[in-house]
Amino acid sequence: MYIPRVDIQNIMKDPLTKKTSLWCFQIVGIILALILPENILDEMPSLSMFTNVISAIVPSIDKWVAYSSFPQVTKLLFTYCWITIPFQSVIIAGHKESEMRFVKGWLANPKTKHFKPILLILFVGSILMLSFYFAVPETPPCSICVNSSKISQGFYAVLLAFVDAGCLALAIWWLKNIRVIHFNKYEEDIK
Repeated sequence: MYIPRVDIQNIMKDPLTKKTSLWCFQIVGIILALILPENILDEMPSLSMFTNVISAIVPSIDKWVAYSSFPQVTKLLFTYCWITIPFQSVIIAGHKESEMRFVKGWLANPKTKHFKPILLILFVGSILMLSFYFAVPETPPCSICVNSSKISQGFYAVLLAFVDAGCLALAIWWLKNIRVIHFNKYEEDIK
């Protein structure tokens, strides 16, 4: 099986990775997973009502809760992550350098630029629908089950929110630049 090599040094050179506001959401999520008491929603009924409202909107939260060894922390953690997705998307979509690289990538091959929206919609839609409706079930034996460790669930939850936010940012960039990409308007501004 081919496993691509990830060049962390190149990733860390990207100016988007240096935006502190972007990483605050992930750090807070992991800290929440680690420090919250397991009966947090019993102690705070208003917080419990809020998480119930969000979990009624996002079906995967209740599935994560059903699999979890610490259901109240899981419910609050995934509620927090789903609430941060729009904010993370705005931070990513507002990064002009990344947006220009995205648009230049679309314009690099004029023959395929009109077919790429289909792939974008399928990719973004698939990722969002999977994270919206499904949770990872526990499949023993596993060395580090996502559902049985607060730290692994914290990392998974914030990573899932980050990926969802990134997918939404891609869609925002495409919608924002649809005239440039498909109708060659203002293309000189991109070059």
